[in-house]
Amino acid sequence: MGIWRDDRCPSEALLVLALRRALDAAPPARGVLAGLSRLPWHFAIVAARADPALTWTVEGLAGLAGMLRWRVMATFRDLIGISPLANVACWRVELARTAMARGGAPREVARQVGYGSSASLRRAKRRSGAIWSRGRDRASRCEGLLTTGILEYRSSMHDRVGGNAMSLTDPDRLFPAEERLRGLARALYASVAEAGILSPHGHCDPRWFAENARFPNPAELFVVPDHYVFRMLASQGTTLAELGVPRTDGGPVETDPRAIWRRFANGVHLFRGTPSAMWLDHSFEHVFGLTEPLTPANADAQYDHIETCLERPEFRPRALFDRFGIEVLATTEGALDDLRWHRMIADSGWTGRVITTYRPDAVVDPEFEGFAETVARLGEITGEDTATWPGYLNAHRARRAFFREHGATATDHGHPTARTENLDVSEAAALFEKALRGNCTAEEADAFRGHMLTEMARMSLEDGMTLQIHPGSWRNHSRTVFEAYGRDRGFDIPRRTDFVGNLKPLLDAVGMERDLTVILFTLDESTYGRELAPLAGAYPALRLGPPWWFFDSYEGIRRYRELTTETCGFYNTAGFNDDTRAFCSIPARHDVARRSDCAYLATLVGTGRLREAEAFEVAQDLTHGLARAAYRL
Repeated sequence: MGIWRDDRCPSEALLVLALRRALDAAPPARGVLAGLSRLPWHFAIVAARADPALTWTVEGLAGLAGMLRWRVMATFRDLIGISPLANVACWRVELARTAMARGGAPREVARQVGYGSSASLRRAKRRSGAIWSRGRDRASRCEGLLTTGILEYRSSMHDRVGGNAMSLTDPDRLFPAEERLRGLARALYASVAEAGILSPHGHCDPRWFAENARFPNPAELFVVPDHYVFRMLASQGTTLAELGVPRTDGGPVETDPRAIWRRFANGVHLFRGTPSAMWLDHSFEHVFGLTEPLTPANADAQYDHIETCLERPEFRPRALFDRFGIEVLATTEGALDDLRWHRMIADSGWTGRVITTYRPDAVVDPEFEGFAETVARLGEITGEDTATWPGYLNAHRARRAFFREHGATATDHGHPTARTENLDVSEAAALFEKALRGNCTAEEADAFRGHMLTEMARMSLEDGMTLQIHPGSWRNHSRTVFEAYGRDRGFDIPRRTDFVGNLKPLLDAVGMERDLTVILFTLDESTYGRELAPLAGAYPALRLGPPWWFFDSYEGIRRYRELTTETCGFYNTAGFNDDTRAFCSIPARHDVARRSDCAYLATLVGTGRLREAEAFEVAQDLTHGLARAAYRL
């Protein structure tokens, strides 16, 4: 086995002989040594490690192993614990770590191990979870790998006895039950499982990353900010106050995080079968290393375990950001926000990419409380006369430019309907004046919101920002909850939505523009095949956003693909975004999306509707390419 080098020292020779004897006597069941002890894989592993700078592909490794690509993807992960290309990446990063510790220049080291730039190497390092800062010994590096959760995750894929796993998550979750399709789904998933995360739309707090303070406690990490969690508990009679959700009316709320956690544990059974259960289990296991389901009996023990983790520096927001492999994270801020936290992040020298998104609802919706006062404040901030129609539009342009300076590539608009209008200047100005006076009818308010979508689309043509439209939600449906707790407390309810008629004014104005991207979301699944896919399959400006809110789930993703792909294909969609306030759920949500898409692609291949090679390409595009293009990242 292998070739002796002339410069091999005696201690290396003895080590190699010892390893060979050990492999012959008791071949390991998994890991790199298991691969080296099996001839089909021996040549592929040795070749990749002998020439790491070569542009390795799954096809090339499959050729060395004498196997088909899909079988390589499926069996390599079962044998080694990671995908073939992830194995190459980990080896490259380890070589780079050693070279850097010896004083190698980052750019030259990156070239030597197969990366085009030091930035590419840094991204690979974050994805692999390697700890390679200078001066650390091997024990501390191993500890770092363990704390990233990567080794626990890979071990959990194989530590199964008698069909039972010491794990909260099944490694084959969401894959087809039929074995042939399951094998292909595994291979497709293995090709994207280690890819970094693009999160182009969401609602995490940028302050977390600006201050990089520890998360306060398990309850404020998992319960208090998560609409999916507290709305389900509220449905069974637990009040939001008992869950520590802040009130806007000054009323009392629970302040003991352990009491909040116990209430959560008492109701955790309510999430069985929901995507929330899968996200929570993924977070508990792969972020915090828990292996037993949360129950009322072990609630305190699991609280204490998570609390102990949160005290450690590797569980600070920036460390988790890197550990999760996040390449970009977009937050969402209102038009008047001073973006101080984004400025603090930029000034800190930290390399994590956290960008903002322009959300002007409060200054385009006449029914938003305090509309006139907010518009006046917009004028004060921008120096424009927002009592006039031209000044009001220029104020928006100024704020959009300010947001772009802080990384924004997109705007976001949450309207009750998908209505758009294309009014002439005098009509728009008259409607704006009525809105400022506060005497718009509901119909006029809807018309003004609709016209502002068209104005925002025109501004996007000017400045290149992607326009997102989230219509069809009856926001703050419970008056009782709204009056006590304010907006965004889990009571946004889907409603019927018309797109074909409502979008026509905007599409007549700008729908054929190739340089415009408008991403449409819906909570009305009946519109996927009837309206949205036909529209996106024709208008160059339109892209379909991923399943949103209640439909960000395996079933929701499957229905979305089945109802849209036949009409608009994959490439008129915008990839995946997690749209969450629950930071630790981001890897879980992307994992569910990748598994769901790979299961669907495997079905297409298995039924002769897609070639296997095409499925691997599409999996990459659904994971990264489409979102990167749609959001101009």
